[in-house]
Amino acid sequence: MKDGIISLKFNKKDFEEIYFRDNQGSLFFSNKTRNLTITAIALVVVLSILYFLDLISIDNFGIYYFLIFILLICVLRLIVGMFETLKWKRGISNYLKSMDVYEIFELQLTDDFLYVKRDDDESYNSWNLFTNIQINDQYISLEGKTNFLFPRKSMNLGDYVYFKDSLKTKLAQKKSEQML
Repeated sequence: MKDGIISLKFNKKDFEEIYFRDNQGSLFFSNKTRNLTITAIALVVVLSILYFLDLISIDNFGIYYFLIFILLICVLRLIVGMFETLKWKRGISNYLKSMDVYEIFELQLTDDFLYVKRDDDESYNSWNLFTNIQINDQYISLEGKTNFLFPRKSMNLGDYVYFKDSLKTKLAQKKSEQML
């Protein structure tokens, strides 16, 4: 790192590890679809047992139809959740493909701004615009008017520690200003 400039190495796999962790990219077992998938499987098993063991009679035919109705609603909600997951996954993949064309990625932290440079594209983002900041050992996430994700693997360890410490200092300053 020289003069407070952090050089980033863009690698699509580093971002995919973060975005698609914990089955987030899975159509059947993402956070949106996991419970619906399990419910649909359980209903299919129950209906199959009822059908193949010939436990359906005239007296309990309504329960059978009710379970089929619940299964259909569950499957429809599962399909909607799968489409939402697929749309989100495609959006992330398209964004990462668009970022893959840049050669230069640099960050510079100042007292008032986060300066981001991608080839000839430059942007200044005020620290006040970030409403949510997440810092952990795998990545740093800045959310607000503009969202940024910086994987730990995209920079060397010294730059990551400097960036993390600088953000913690900025957060402490922001909290102390809000208390005044």
